Amino acid sequence: MTTLSVCLVTHGEREEIGSCLEGISWADEIIVVETGEGAGLLDIARKYTDRVYQAENRLNPNENKNYAFSLATGEWILSLDPDERVTDALKEEIRSVIAADDARAAGYRVPRRNEYLGRWLRRGGFYPDWQLRLFRRGRGAFPCWHIHERLEVQGQVMSLRHPLLHHTYRSIDHYFEKLAFKTDFEARYLYDHGVRPGLMSALRLTVGIPFVRFARRYLLKGGFLEGWEGFLACALDWVNYIVRYQKLVELDRDRENE
Repeated sequence: MTTLSVCLVTHGEREEIGSCLEGISWADEIIVVETGEGAGLLDIARKYTDRVYQAENRLNPNENKNYAFSLATGEWILSLDPDERVTDALKEEIRSVIAADDARAAGYRVPRRNEYLGRWLRRGGFYPDWQLRLFRRGRGAFPCWHIHERLEVQGQVMSLRHPLLHHTYRSIDHYFEKLAFKTDFEARYLYDHGVRPGLMSALRLTVGIPFVRFARRYLLKGGFLEGWEGFLACALDWVNYIVRYQKLVELDRDRENE
């Protein structure tokens, strides 16, 4: 019988973990790697699995995910984040393809349905947000260079039909909590790739790139049809670029003063 391991890396998402684990309680193996203090979260996780670990919080979360993959014993691995939910329809589809064990398939991508501040964004490039999440053990890993890199699989990748639910941000406060971590990493990524503060980099990072992204998502891809949440999703993406540039300025200043 073909088996499935679900790998989940957490960082104190106590409000999310129970609902996430409930939706995957049918899996043959659940591996939870907690990279924060784990207050309360570990107790919740142990209600669903005895494969619960605490690990160093590496700056790149993809390194933590690869570590979780190394602990899996199932023939197939499903990679999840705490704010994602496997629906009953997706569960049955995953079980079906694993049971069929098509020799041609090394992995499967799933359409992700992003819910932004409680609203499902259908337009603006937010759906279907294809994610490669299901793969044969030993055939997939994250490159671990940039935070937004996708899982890479050796072999043919096929597609599932039913969506994975993604509760991106519960509130505006939740958005800014995540923004702090993401922009720390992104500023360091820019610095390590030789980007330094200056007029040209400021114009490119705070005006040029975010303007193009906003125009494409909000205007060309119909984000304006999603109401206030559609505007906010596109506008806050611009804020992300402004904050990461300011952190690049601060990082450069700190390095010069060392």
